[in-house]
Amino acid sequence: MSKRAKTAAVKTKLRAAIDTGMFEGFSLKAIPVFGRVRAEGGFRPHLIYNFLAATQPEKTALIHGERRLSFAELLNRVNRLANALSALGVRKGDRVAMMARNSPEFMEIQTACSKIGAGAVIVNYRLTPPEIEYIVNNSGASALIYDAAFGEVVKATRPRLSNIDDKKYVVIRGDGRESDRGYEQILAASSPLDPPPPGKDATNAVVMYTSGTTGKPKGAVRDLGKAGLGTILSFLQVVPLHRSDVHLVAAPMYHATGSGLATAHFSFGCTLVLMDKWKPEDVLALIDRHKVNSTALVPTMLGDVLNLPDDVWSKYDVRSMKAIVTTGSPMTDPIRDKVAQRFGPVLYDLYGSTEMAWVTIARPEDHVHRRGTIGRPVPGTDVVILGEDGRPVKSGEIGEIFAKNDLLIEGYHGNEEATKKSQWNGYFSVGDIGRRDENGYYYICDRKSDMVISGGANIYPAEIEAVLVQHPDVADAAVIGVPDDRWGERLVTFLVLKEGAPAFDAERIVEFCRDKLAGYRIPREYIVKDALPRASTGKIHKRTLKQEYLAAHPPGASA
Repeated sequence: MSKRAKTAAVKTKLRAAIDTGMFEGFSLKAIPVFGRVRAEGGFRPHLIYNFLAATQPEKTALIHGERRLSFAELLNRVNRLANALSALGVRKGDRVAMMARNSPEFMEIQTACSKIGAGAVIVNYRLTPPEIEYIVNNSGASALIYDAAFGEVVKATRPRLSNIDDKKYVVIRGDGRESDRGYEQILAASSPLDPPPPGKDATNAVVMYTSGTTGKPKGAVRDLGKAGLGTILSFLQVVPLHRSDVHLVAAPMYHATGSGLATAHFSFGCTLVLMDKWKPEDVLALIDRHKVNSTALVPTMLGDVLNLPDDVWSKYDVRSMKAIVTTGSPMTDPIRDKVAQRFGPVLYDLYGSTEMAWVTIARPEDHVHRRGTIGRPVPGTDVVILGEDGRPVKSGEIGEIFAKNDLLIEGYHGNEEATKKSQWNGYFSVGDIGRRDENGYYYICDRKSDMVISGGANIYPAEIEAVLVQHPDVADAAVIGVPDDRWGERLVTFLVLKEGAPAFDAERIVEFCRDKLAGYRIPREYIVKDALPRASTGKIHKRTLKQEYLAAHPPGASA
């Protein structure tokens, strides 16, 4: 990039920061923050807390039920926890596993770890004890902070968590019966002053494990200290945001949809409303009560809200909403249309992943003029599509999507082979197949691992599923490939029918697809289910469906 281009990029980001109101309330009280910046070798993410506590100390930072914390109160608690962790023996470079619902404690733990140069390992509390055991041990975590609600799971896994000393278990919201240290007790006994800077060589690593839809979860390691504010400012050039906004965190923060968008909004001084249990109607109630301006949801969750009855919707005012960001799995046309009907032109469809953060974003107008697009790259992100020969393809050609930005993960913890397979010349891929049109807009075809090769033709199930869910009787659909003696692979489709749909008739589905799909892409074998197995991100567990099918139909048996 030329010097002129770099200067222009900096000016654009600075203009975006000014537009958000980020520097409103700036005073001499913020000057010490910049001393810490120098001591730590850069603007580390946890220093945002110091900056916001200095520039807007009394403003509400977090709302959790009836509980409110100002930015000054939040910094006080973060510093106390950082000092408490140091007293427990957590050192620079150590990792602290955390199992917490959307709550102030979630943000406090992650930030306190960063302040002392330790890494936070975010654990999905919905997993089974063996899965949690694998993640905690694989990550090398030497301490565990958990919500009392997950006490039984911790009790079941504890004997096999070999790296964690009994003194390094901390329980949130305990009732006093637990033998572990109480979260509020260790905060009360600790200093509210900033801990000593961990040094310029400290990392700000966060380890978040992927959903494992194609195998064991992989620990994605991201050093947030390398990203800086510039990366988040790039996001603001696409999605409207102001310091006065209120952001609803409804998606679980153990997933990037919840935590990533919460971090972006918090970094510019927005108030966060934390929703710790999923109830679709609560989304509408919280939007109405707190005049929420934005939220981020996976499509499944968004669909749950949109499908609430009209009499429920009539109870709430949602006109304050400016942006709904959806990510995590493919968006369907029916959901896009319902968002426009219920909320207006507020939908931002973000393509990204735990590994790459945000890559492209489709704006509200794109859903009208370019149906199905995932948008253009976010400023600061470079995207390339590689063909099977490992070379970039031309516009309109299909290949594997690779992206590069300042938020790319360092790699998968302890899994050099998987890391190398996902990298290309500084770019990263999670195995999605797509194309770019002549105007620079991107489209997802499918996951590389889901592609079916039948009779020598490449078939992308996601494109078929997008057609199937348009049928008036179909609520959900998944297409997989199974071994076939003649074709190599053949398509098998799993459907969930809408409530009140007539008795299933496969020929009616086939007829519906005839003018929408090429003949070889129309499924002929259908299985109706009550529900499809999904990860917390909304992604369908196709591996589970394939295992179930092959168990009932061993290879070589007739369909």
